Amino acid sequence: MHKNTKLTPTLRREVYQQWEKGQYSFRKLAINYHVDKNVISKVILRGRLGDFSVHDSKNHRFRSLEFGLKRLSYVENKLSIKLEKRNKRKRRYEKAIPGEMVHGDTKRLSPLYEIGKFRKVIAKAPVLFVSIDDHSRWLQADLLPDRTMWSSSMFLEVSALRAPFKTECHYSDNGGEYKGNSSHAFVATCLKFGIEQRFTKPKHPWTNGKAERVIQTILNEWYRPNKDRFQSMLEMKQSLYEYVDFYNHDRKHQGINNLTPFQRLAQFYANSGDNA
Repeated sequence: MHKNTKLTPTLRREVYQQWEKGQYSFRKLAINYHVDKNVISKVILRGRLGDFSVHDSKNHRFRSLEFGLKRLSYVENKLSIKLEKRNKRKRRYEKAIPGEMVHGDTKRLSPLYEIGKFRKVIAKAPVLFVSIDDHSRWLQADLLPDRTMWSSSMFLEVSALRAPFKTECHYSDNGGEYKGNSSHAFVATCLKFGIEQRFTKPKHPWTNGKAERVIQTILNEWYRPNKDRFQSMLEMKQSLYEYVDFYNHDRKHQGINNLTPFQRLAQFYANSGDNA
């Protein structure tokens, strides 16, 4: 029996007898014996079974050193696995040379509307195609009428020829505009230029984060502030090309030490001694 227990077996029997005779309520008994109402409740419950002994409240299982160490090891292991998974998602990576990996993605925009009360549709919703170099953040973008393999192939052919580096690998999601067999137009263009294809894991969009982020940047900085003023697809395309030029030559990027993509490329070629 615990040395500090307030209710000895004799007092427990006394409490039960007083309650059984209807002399006192749980609350009154708790006040009289200087214990909590819950303690009185337990005493009464056990008293009905004829048990007036003092129960040891110590949990030997949880207090044992062996169990405690095992439990600590288990929890630590679980936490390390969770942290590792989270860090894998947040871990930044960057390719060592320009063109080593180019990220590609698409985004369907809204139709073009005529300015005025009735907002007549001028042109169907175009699709924004982007490619961004993993090392330098060099951006290429265009507007095409659909998200087919033919449109993606056309965009890749133009961007591969215009890029200030050789594209070695194209990284994208598993969309039909990118993935297929050798007869697929985009796949055929990759083979033509010697470009390797890699794809995100299904349901892992964050692994193509650079392409997704640059699309959000384009939407926030160029498309949303200007979309209501475009009166033709030609005007919209010209405006996009101007923004891409600004992005590559004037806009500084925190991820590449506050350099512009152009400065990043110049720095790489200067350090490597390559005058390409």
